[in-house]
Amino acid sequence: MIGQYFHVSLKDRFLSSDEKLEISLGTHRLRFLKAPMVHWPEVTFTYEETEKVLFSADAFGTFGVLNGSVFADDVDYEEEYLSSFRKYYANIVARYGMQVQMALKKVEKLDVKYLCSLHGPVFRRKEDIARLTDLYRKWASWEPEKQSVSIFFASPYGNTAMAAQILAGKLAAKGIKNLRLVDLCSSSITEAFPEVLRRSHMVLAAVTMNMGLNPVMNAFLDLCHEMDVQNRTIAIVGNSSWAPNVSGKLMMEKVQTWKKCTVLGEPVHISSAPANDDTLEKLAGLIADDIMKEKKA
Repeated sequence: MIGQYFHVSLKDRFLSSDEKLEISLGTHRLRFLKAPMVHWPEVTFTYEETEKVLFSADAFGTFGVLNGSVFADDVDYEEEYLSSFRKYYANIVARYGMQVQMALKKVEKLDVKYLCSLHGPVFRRKEDIARLTDLYRKWASWEPEKQSVSIFFASPYGNTAMAAQILAGKLAAKGIKNLRLVDLCSSSITEAFPEVLRRSHMVLAAVTMNMGLNPVMNAFLDLCHEMDVQNRTIAIVGNSSWAPNVSGKLMMEKVQTWKKCTVLGEPVHISSAPANDDTLEKLAGLIADDIMKEKKA
């Protein structure tokens, strides 16, 4: 790929690494671990045996800039970087969970004292390194961080948003914690998508537009499909005024193509604005019962 990009001869100028190659620099000794598609095809980790440093290329990276120190334990990583760490994985690496799991198996065999990604601060505490690798392991296998609900809604005029808020309140009243409402019309799908990783259940709520699905929700679901979302339980809320529940039907068709995902019941239909009926109450009960069942399991 160097030759393709820069049109130079590789002979005598580059050393091609494989997992058998070791390079002695005197005090330091380098080994190489292939990690293809985490997140480029040529990605290679480098492990320095003397000081036990893992240079992990794009793995364990985050968006953002360093705030003074290069070390993660010198800053409030939870506050300043964790959401960007999740966003980085979700939007760049999530499609390649199987490759991530293969790379993690290689890393587990190493004694790593320093974890150095191409993007973000250096980790030097074992508990921090263990936490990052555990999150990667969960995400790579599509294991949710929490048994809870992310409610994704696309609401041009506010009525579907109102239904989402009512549903969230009813879920909270039934004991569901750590809920998240995600307005797809006011946040980019790259900001919204990391929330899929976090919770076990998803609610998709959107209106019918021009006898089709709201384009923002459509783009979000296409991203979920592209990133190979798995192992989620999904409920669907469609909204329409003069048209049938086209949005609910179209969301159902898209979700049914996702691997190892379960849809709770049939799509719920709202006519224009949520009314004082028990439709959302029943849906909240269905979701809450499923979450409690999972927690007990």
